[in-house]
Amino acid sequence: MTTWHDIVPAPPPDAQPLWLRRAPEDTIPIPGEWDEANARALCGPDGWTIPWYFITHWKPRTTPTPPWPTVLASTSPKWQDLFTTPPVHASLN
Repeated sequence: MTTWHDIVPAPPPDAQPLWLRRAPEDTIPIPGEWDEANARALCGPDGWTIPWYFITHWKPRTTPTPPWPTVLASTSPKWQDLFTTPPVHASLN
């Protein structure tokens, strides 16, 4: 079992692939990569940023990044909000 680390006293190394927990606390972890120079996480194919102060905890990610974004099944595609419904990956089970 991998331990979650607090982002403030124990930030990850630069370019570390991560699972991130962020505010609000009830959202599931999302994959990202740490950008040490700017104290933020980069997520998704376009490098969306999450500043350090929105990240509550992190742990190293050893699995590939899941696909982004996730399309809901319907005749007219509806996109999920990344922060309230991030992609689910099998390694989180």
